[in-house]
Amino acid sequence: MAVSHLRWMIADWSLHDMNVYWDAAIRLRDGEPLYVAVNPLDVYRYAPWFAYAWVPLTYLPKPVVDVGWSVLLLVASALAIVPLIRIGTTPALILALLFGPLLFAISSIGNIQPLMVLALTWGIPRRSGPVWIALFASLKAVPLAFVLVYVARREWVRVIVTVLLTAVLVAPILAHEIPAEVLSPGDAAHLTPPVYLALAGAAGVAALVAAWKRSRWTPFLAAIAAVTGLPRLFMYEVSTLLVGTLGAIDDPPRR
Repeated sequence: MAVSHLRWMIADWSLHDMNVYWDAAIRLRDGEPLYVAVNPLDVYRYAPWFAYAWVPLTYLPKPVVDVGWSVLLLVASALAIVPLIRIGTTPALILALLFGPLLFAISSIGNIQPLMVLALTWGIPRRSGPVWIALFASLKAVPLAFVLVYVARREWVRVIVTVLLTAVLVAPILAHEIPAEVLSPGDAAHLTPPVYLALAGAAGVAALVAAWKRSRWTPFLAAIAAVTGLPRLFMYEVSTLLVGTLGAIDDPPRR
């Protein structure tokens, strides 16, 4: 898996997803609709704030942004697996060989996944944790599952702040017209609807039960719920499990 993903990365550095962000910012800059009906793989599905954040970058030369964004994602990918390398056990190194190539490979299409994994891994245990969860929940929705980490710790203020921040970041989407293509998983739907709902529901219930019982495995089960909660699943999404893996290993109240 590692070899095939790294080979794919080197052969096709397309920055496809970054171009989706770029095009969305261009539309905002030109006064055009943010959410448009295009090929499902080219649809902008994130909260509006992220597209607005890209608007200043559209005034820079495109090659400069291409290189800068690529370097940022590659650095984030490397930093994300550093904790596994520091642990140094055989299981940790095997996991580094799973997650590392997935993150490095997805950098080639410019997806924000490496930054999300790094930010959540680093941020959830810190005071700023609700902000990081809310930011990425407003982009990919399913990171909101990590609020269960705070439920397990009975940190109710953090739970409330995380949910409210997510709502505030997502709310501006209501001011935009949303074509059906934006909500459809398209050809990337990996399961039939009944099987998907059953799997996502089972994972969600397991994570909720673990959080209520204050299980040390809550971060990992929350990560599984986040991955299985996606109706359109790509291989790189599995790297979200890195957040839960390190959370289960290094849960501060139960060190």
